Amino acid sequence: MLRDKFIHYFQQWRECQLSRGEHWLTQHLAGRSPREKGTLLAAVVPDITSSSGSR
Repeated sequence: MLRDKFIHYFQQWRECQLSRGEHWLTQHLAGRSPREKGTLLAAVVPDITSSSGSR
C-alpha cells in the first residue's frame, strides 16, 4: 500500500515537472527563428548519441 502511494505521488510529481519544462520551452521558443530554436534545443536536450557508453 505504501509502495502504491509512493508510485502515485512520484507520477504526479513527474507530470508536474514535465509540464513545467514544456511551459518553459514553449515560452523561450516563441517568436524565435528556426535557427535559434535549433540552437536552444541542442543546448537543452542531451546528446544521446555521444552517451552510448562505447569509447
